[in-house]
Parts: sequence; structure tokens; C-alpha cells
Amino acid sequence: QRFDNEADYLVNYMRFWQAGGESRKTSTRVKTRLRQLTEEGSYTGGAVPLGYALVKSGQINKKGKELLKIVINDETAKYVRMIFEIINP
Repeated sequence: QRFDNEADYLVNYMRFWQAGGESRKTSTRVKTRLRQLTEEGSYTGGAVPLGYALVKSGQINKKGKELLKIVINDETAKYVRMIFEIINP
């Protein structure tokens, strides 16, 4: 893109300003949806927390992959509870 005069700089600034606003809106939507999925017990990626396990949810996403849910793993959850009891008697 050429910058022949001040108007070109102004138009370019406005484009970047608008793009920045769209980026922030998209970021907010993604964060909100990921939080909702996590609250529903859906697995959104990353390491599974100690005391939990992944199980198949029986649902398929748009790409044909089976969705996973996070559930309490009774075998390891007892150790997590012990740790919390030691730290916070």
C-alpha cells in the first residue's frame, strides 16, 4: 500500500484500529465459549488435572471427532483430597 499523503496514513490507521477491535471481540467470544465448555465438563485441551480423567462423551463434533468429558477419577482424587487436608487442616 502506498502512502502518498496524510489521508492515506489516516485511512491505514483506521483500518488497523478496526481490525484491532474485531480481534478483541473474537478473543472475547472464544474465551467465553471455552469457559462455558469447561463449566459443562467438556475437555478443551491441555493437561488433565490430577484427580480427573477423560471419558468419551458420546457426542461428535463438526469434524467427526468424538468429544471428551472430564470426570472425577476416584483412584487419584483421594490423593488430591489428602493433599488439601494436609495443606488446609
